[in-house]
Amino acid sequence: MIRECQPEYLLVAVNREELEPLGSDRELRAIYTAVARFSAGGATELEPDLDLLPQGEVQDFLLFRRRDFADGLGP
Repeated sequence: MIRECQPEYLLVAVNREELEPLGSDRELRAIYTAVARFSAGGATELEPDLDLLPQGEVQDFLLFRRRDFADGLGP
């Protein structure tokens, strides 16, 4: 669905189930970059270590922007 629609932004929960598929897909990593993190626990890392992430629901999200979409939110 992401490849088909190529939205400007993706909001992804910071847990293994959500981030692992995105992190292991070279094509999607080339298209999207993390620009912000919204974490109830105060985490700010935009490239968290998958091995240290919890499983299941979290109140922690990464916002990814399509690299060719310029909006001034980040790198």
